[in-house]
Amino acid sequence: LEERKEPILKRLVLDRSRSVRLAARYYLKHEGLVQTDSYFAERYRKAVASGDLVAGLFGLGECGSASDLDVIEQYLEHDRPTIASAALDCTCRLSESERTDLLLEFLKHNYPRCSRTAAHWLSKSQNPAVHQACIENLNNGALPFHVRRNSLSISLRQGKWTSLEAILTALGQSQSKLSLHAEAALSRWLRDFNRSFVQPTTGQKKRIREALEGGSLDNRQRRKLSSTLDWYQLQPT
Repeated sequence: LEERKEPILKRLVLDRSRSVRLAARYYLKHEGLVQTDSYFAERYRKAVASGDLVAGLFGLGECGSASDLDVIEQYLEHDRPTIASAALDCTCRLSESERTDLLLEFLKHNYPRCSRTAAHWLSKSQNPAVHQACIENLNNGALPFHVRRNSLSISLRQGKWTSLEAILTALGQSQSKLSLHAEAALSRWLRDFNRSFVQPTTGQKKRIREALEGGSLDNRQRRKLSSTLDWYQLQPT
């Protein structure tokens, strides 16, 4: 078994599971079988070059550098969603600046996996343009359900008042599945709500009132929110 340890661990470095790759790299260094991290980056570069794209791209995102981006970005338009999403994840990990435009483009991807990867990275962003794009997606009934669901999910992580605006927008949409997601989100918002939250800004108040005036709430939902709306003077005039 001792003789087989090194080849087994080096093979597991290319496993599709991130936790397995991490463990394999750890034990290779811990046992002194690999001396430098540059070995791993080079191994992943060779994997990509030989066509082992999924593990190679994910691994390169974990161990590579910005100098690898020229190669990685060639796979962003790959017709296999696993490869395109791996390339996107790798690009975001290695880029020195936030790739907001690229991520917003991928958020509207026809492949749910690619859209989900973009949503994961966009949920970390504090760029106001991200929330605005998500609201536009929620209002665009021509987009696939997974795009609108992911847009709602992103906005729910952008702060309490920003998330309320997204919830109200989603509640007014015709897609019943999206409305169900928004209904559950509204219940969570109310459960977590308390009056110690920072006051909404003037712009947030305006957008929330506009969403309410758009008829996004039925009477039952409006009753659930009434005390909050009254307290913060958010009721439409």
